[in-house]
Amino acid sequence: MNLNYFPGNICEGMSECRRQPRFTFMDAENWYKTYEVLLEHFDAADEDWRALLFKLWIARVFNYTTKVALRGYDYALFYLYQMIEGFVRMSKGEERGI
Repeated sequence: MNLNYFPGNICEGMSECRRQPRFTFMDAENWYKTYEVLLEHFDAADEDWRALLFKLWIARVFNYTTKVALRGYDYALFYLYQMIEGFVRMSKGEERGI
């Protein structure tokens, strides 16, 4: 199963969604980790990977919508800027970026 490539908390969160849809696990830090796995292993020709990508993306969108976007445009935009800055720091190997 493709979920085996992902860190434990992401794998567990996605498995848990099958029973009870909860998306709190897919915060910005876990999305970054997800993205790293996708960059290394994703195969666009593989239908299972495409289905998993969609589900992962939905988990991230629901998390962002319910925790960030509902607070309003200004907060959501600030959050996005901070998230991207954190991703840049993490990609440079700096300590916890987000």
